[in-house]
Amino acid sequence: MILGLGQKPQKLDVSEAYILWRLLANRHLFAGHVQHLKSFTHDKDFLTVLDKFLNDWVKEARLLEAELEKHSLKGIPPAAPSQGVQGNSGLVADRESADVVFALMRLDVSRFMVAYRNTFVSDSIRKLLFDLLRKSVDRIDAFIKYLKLKNWIQYPPVYPHAKAGLKDKIAVNEAFLIWDHLAFRYSSIRKTQVYAEMTAEPDFRALLQAGMGILKKQAEELEHKLVHFGIVAPQPFSSVRPVIQAVEAVEDEFMFSDILRGMQDALALHGTGIEDVILNDDLRQYFISLTLQEISLIDKMIKFGRLRGWVNLVPMLAVD
Repeated sequence: MILGLGQKPQKLDVSEAYILWRLLANRHLFAGHVQHLKSFTHDKDFLTVLDKFLNDWVKEARLLEAELEKHSLKGIPPAAPSQGVQGNSGLVADRESADVVFALMRLDVSRFMVAYRNTFVSDSIRKLLFDLLRKSVDRIDAFIKYLKLKNWIQYPPVYPHAKAGLKDKIAVNEAFLIWDHLAFRYSSIRKTQVYAEMTAEPDFRALLQAGMGILKKQAEELEHKLVHFGIVAPQPFSSVRPVIQAVEAVEDEFMFSDILRGMQDALALHGTGIEDVILNDDLRQYFISLTLQEISLIDKMIKFGRLRGWVNLVPMLAVD
């Protein structure tokens, strides 16, 4: 790529460079596998679904290729086309093909959670990742529902101790995910409360207090779900405001970094909820909403920290 006179490449760190390359490689991988599986598929509506996914991944690959070109980064060639390849549909059952596609989608969701947590410098890259991640989670949500309609998906064991008479059921892993999310929220609430008392920076304290309000609201939602399904709740920490004698005992930069890391860990936990919740569609939608909210909050947190020089400098791809 030849840059225009006086034009500088946009700033990009080494992690973001790899993220773009890896996501492009995955899109070519997914498209190649789906193109191959189409040769062995005989279910007409499943072929329509595969065509939709194939078109989506090809379009997303073009977006990522354009972004790599902006930064003069090497791309990766797509998989060799398999048009015209004649397959024996008896060799690969459609349900087995669906299992492969579902595994690829689960991988995609996991990669996006890792990708977003490692993007600090470029706001435009985070925006691109958010748009692609939203498509990824919507895609896997729709595919899980499709697989359930086709009876092509395996269900985990149902949680056996749910309240009698409930119309909605949850699996054993889904019961744990609710419990684990609430335990994580209890820990985050207490940590945020302590840090809000320790900081001497008014804007940072206000940010922490606003975050604590969001955490408490989410905790109440999770508590309601546990009560609804008759699941024992984890033990919350004390809600008594701590008395901090030495306000400057811990640096604001450390507290900021610790809170941001906790938000990134929460994002990974939400992603597990999206890819592993199969039985209860409403619960999966809830984890999707938590994911999108967490991403928005992480973005605001990064921008807040950058203004104060609290975001660690990642090695840059190009140095001014």
